[in-house]
Amino acid sequence: MNGLRIRLICLLVGFLLSVCCNAGVMIVVEEKLYEDSQVKDAVALYAKDIGDARGVKVAIKTFASSKNGGTAEALKELLVKNREGLQGAIFVGDLPRALFEFPQWNNDGFRYQRWASDFYFMDMDGVWLDTASGWFGMTDGKITEEVVLKPAFSIGSASPLPGTVPVDSFSIRYEGFIKPPQTGLCSLEVISDNGRRVFIGDTLVVDAWLPDWSRSYYGAVNLVKDSLYAFRLEYEEEYGSANLSLYWKWESGSWEEVPKDVWFHGNPVESGLLATFYGNIGLKDSVEHPGEPTGWKSGAGNGVYDAHYSTRRDSVSDSLEIWVSRIDPNTAGLLGSPKDLLLKWFDKVHASYGKKTFSNKAAYFMVPGTDLTVESNYKFVRGLSALYGESAVDIIESDSLKYVQSIAKDYDWSIYVGHSNHLGLGLGFNARDVRYPMEVGPRIFHFASCGPLLAYDDVYGNTYSISVASAHLFGTSGGGLVSVGSTKTSGDNQLDDLMYEYAAEGVWIGEAFRRWLNERIKRNRYWPRENIYDWFYGESMIGDPMQVFGTHATDALPRKKAWRAPLEKHRSYDASGRLIQGRFPEYKVRFFR
Repeated sequence: MNGLRIRLICLLVGFLLSVCCNAGVMIVVEEKLYEDSQVKDAVALYAKDIGDARGVKVAIKTFASSKNGGTAEALKELLVKNREGLQGAIFVGDLPRALFEFPQWNNDGFRYQRWASDFYFMDMDGVWLDTASGWFGMTDGKITEEVVLKPAFSIGSASPLPGTVPVDSFSIRYEGFIKPPQTGLCSLEVISDNGRRVFIGDTLVVDAWLPDWSRSYYGAVNLVKDSLYAFRLEYEEEYGSANLSLYWKWESGSWEEVPKDVWFHGNPVESGLLATFYGNIGLKDSVEHPGEPTGWKSGAGNGVYDAHYSTRRDSVSDSLEIWVSRIDPNTAGLLGSPKDLLLKWFDKVHASYGKKTFSNKAAYFMVPGTDLTVESNYKFVRGLSALYGESAVDIIESDSLKYVQSIAKDYDWSIYVGHSNHLGLGLGFNARDVRYPMEVGPRIFHFASCGPLLAYDDVYGNTYSISVASAHLFGTSGGGLVSVGSTKTSGDNQLDDLMYEYAAEGVWIGEAFRRWLNERIKRNRYWPRENIYDWFYGESMIGDPMQVFGTHATDALPRKKAWRAPLEKHRSYDASGRLIQGRFPEYKVRFFR
């Protein structure tokens, strides 16, 4: 790509001059990543490919990662400011994520569920209601302040302030000054259950806001003897045992607990640190509760509040105005350098835009014993048939070895259905155990299962993490251009087949994804509800959202149209847009060559 750099820069300049502010697609690139000339050239070529192939205007913007001060709120504001004519956004690199949160009781007591959800960015005019409200019955915002001798405790499953702070789902911010007893490089070690962050001066020394426990995290900073440095330590406890310890080591010394005589606060300074306690895991001064008495609706198996991503309840209009896809090689950090993985992936995508034909076959992978007479399983076959025809869909009962062998075959779209998590699929495939680069055929993957798109830690940009979906994109040769799935849980009866039917209309996969989610939202928001789980907030997309079924494949794949005949007699709404007669219609699909 280096040999093309001058030509690409010229193309980039000309391309950007031709793009007005009302772009149809916005590519938002992590600022630090975009400083690299190879990455800048690759993004420019990708933007040109999209513009030429899809006939849309493309704008390139940059934005700071979370580690460099970027926030999800500011990233959404960037989209809203440029929303006129905007159809979708592509986030490249480690850009901020919004977390969906809700409280849940289980056998261990009260805890939070939380996962990354790009619905926050896709809903341009909705209000995201932060539901991290702490323990029911307790003050859920800022509770109290007190001076402590040092930022350390070990309380088991008790409360740090019995009768005042809950035993679970709380957070603490320690603030003040640290006065080092010597000059030099000071290494810090934090051990805690759960999350932790340490700031000294303007430096974020330790950044591990994770739900793990009793693990060591390290950082280092140069300090000068007897100087006062601003100090802040942030801690969050989700459930179970709670502890926090802070150790240091100077260049010529050994590890020891940071003593209490180095901590100060206030003006004039006094001994100790000021500790502020919160009744939530987000260090929030106050938390807005939704309007219902308990703040929650009863979902299937958990409590999920529909208005978390949208407050519009007066119509059945679409709730998600744009689609969002992420291209983040940090979620495949076990496979190599994020930069190298990204450039190789861009090479694959560029080659796809120059390709005249794609395969006319699809694969449906399932664990042995899957019952295809059950509608929630067969709907995927029906959806793929809407794209490729029934005879072109291979149904494969598979184990790990057979999956790796079969996925290398010449398929255009593949779907996996069954239990999974971010590291593995229920049929035995594990992202950590496969030799890379893995050969794959499909350019489009759909994982209709729990949590394959994002290792939990990746919310915080840790490059040691990996997910099943990112392995299929960044750790492969051949296909692996885009993947749809979830960052937490997908659940059953998600109407996934509608996404395939929308794709059969010739729209790119990003738009088919958005339409599917909006139909899914509308069918579950209004009474009488269909028997559909609320567990779809984590549905997400990674990779190239501009891939189109049939556009490049006209030589190999006859163009098909999906014709829907809604049963209008069952589709009646009241003045506010609520469904009042029967169920939403089933769709009949017919094919025309």
